[in-house]
Amino acid sequence: MNTIDPWIAETLGIPVFSEDFEGKVACNPSAQKLIGPEPASDMLNLLRRICRDDALLERVIEAGRSGKRDALLIESKAGSGITTWQALVLPERDGWQLWLAPATLRQSIEVQKRAALADAAASVSHEISNALGAIMGWAQMGASCPTLPSRAADAFEHIESSAEAAKSVTRAMLEASSDGVVRNSTIDASSLLLQIQRLLTPAARKANVTLLADVHEELMVKCSRTDLWTAIWSLLKNAIEAMEHGGRIELSAYEKGDKVFISVQDNGPGMSAKLRRESFVPYFTTKESGTGLGLALVKRAVENMHGHIELFTKPKQGTRFEIELPSAKLEATERKQSSGIKHSDMPVSAKVLVVEDDASLMELVSTGLSLQGAQVTAMRSGKEALALNDHFDVALIDMLLGDMRGDELLSQLRSSKRVDRAILVSGQPEPHAFASGGVPNLWLRKPYELRILAQSIQQLLSEQEKKAHSA
Repeated sequence: MNTIDPWIAETLGIPVFSEDFEGKVACNPSAQKLIGPEPASDMLNLLRRICRDDALLERVIEAGRSGKRDALLIESKAGSGITTWQALVLPERDGWQLWLAPATLRQSIEVQKRAALADAAASVSHEISNALGAIMGWAQMGASCPTLPSRAADAFEHIESSAEAAKSVTRAMLEASSDGVVRNSTIDASSLLLQIQRLLTPAARKANVTLLADVHEELMVKCSRTDLWTAIWSLLKNAIEAMEHGGRIELSAYEKGDKVFISVQDNGPGMSAKLRRESFVPYFTTKESGTGLGLALVKRAVENMHGHIELFTKPKQGTRFEIELPSAKLEATERKQSSGIKHSDMPVSAKVLVVEDDASLMELVSTGLSLQGAQVTAMRSGKEALALNDHFDVALIDMLLGDMRGDELLSQLRSSKRVDRAILVSGQPEPHAFASGGVPNLWLRKPYELRILAQSIQQLLSEQEKKAHSA
């Protein structure tokens, strides 16, 4: 029997069925034990011994004989000892194979993979949040300069909006990796679409492509921002890459009834009927370095949003993707907060200790708070902060310092009467427990706006003042 790796299958006890191009079928020992000793003349009759669903079996066989990969669940007949199999159809040089793994094995692997992914995502999120926080903060500070030329102000606004978009996507991916759930919210699709168009315009210009947008205002949809971003970004990026000799792309969006319609249309080379049929199939690609997952991920993202996507294309007549999503215009909407630092908004007259191991972010926070009147002392490690003898009104401490945890540092600073009130910051969600004495007065997610930080400090100072008066 021609197998991909018989040792793996036998070690894990995975039944493997194979069929060559002449229709000859064979089984490994685990498969033979499952179906019994009686020979079978063809693959369909062989698989009928373990599955009741002829339509499902025909799909398996059709995929195998056409050289396609497929993955699906197969319910086994009573008495086999397993109720459900995870079936993998794998093309081979001389035919194809069907691997059957217990669904419980797949679930166990998925749990382990998700746990590993959550650990990696939490670590990476901390570093990304630091970088995005610095980018957003310096952009806001630059944009606040009263003598700034309009072109430079626009550039700062684009930098800030790009970092804001990256923050939202990163946060959504972190939350999804931690518990496998992508959270939906009501968002303004109009602003997100225009944001993506602005971000991809430089790449389009480099490819001699004109990227236009005709997007109606306040198109509200309830979805994961990550899914909508993935779908539109991928479609526009694919369109740019498809037009090797330049061209034109139009992104349009409008509302009709209880639906929001989004269209991405180009005047590129188009697709043949065969390419059109295969376009959403995972791992299918015409690019030498492509993964074949782009449009498959787009389709999955649209389906996650309870939407529908259609493809219209002909050779030499361009391509148009139409996405239909449920409208959420009657639900609560996200309101974009104004950015930029206004020095008169929230004065901070306090001694503030900043402990942040990221140099750029530490400098940004120190500068921003100093401009608003705070007396700032900045340290990059817990050891440096503990060497100080001053008393501070408020401490701003990174939760994941290089030499210790932020809550542990806070506990020690409080025990030595150097800090009373504190804000702990992190790119990760707030933990369920803190070190004894290290519970913060406020928890702030990175990346944050300097304006929000200033308001948070002022809130703590006001609470402290009221407490002093009442005493």
